[in-house]
Amino acid sequence: MYARLAEAIRVRRFPPGGLLPSEPDLGALLGVSRTVVREALMLLDENGLIVTRRGLGRAVADRLPVAG
Repeated sequence: MYARLAEAIRVRRFPPGGLLPSEPDLGALLGVSRTVVREALMLLDENGLIVTRRGLGRAVADRLPVAG
């Protein structure tokens, strides 16, 4: 799940600065539980791929970290 979302971010399916779908929507889109989505989002945040914007939701980071 993490790898699928990270790849979608890197190929700009979710553009920099753009909001991600909600946890339930991501779960339905990817066919996984909300718990799995939440864990993947926590890892994406820790790795600097997304940021949480209070009151707005989660968004793709404006500048992505270099892979490696």
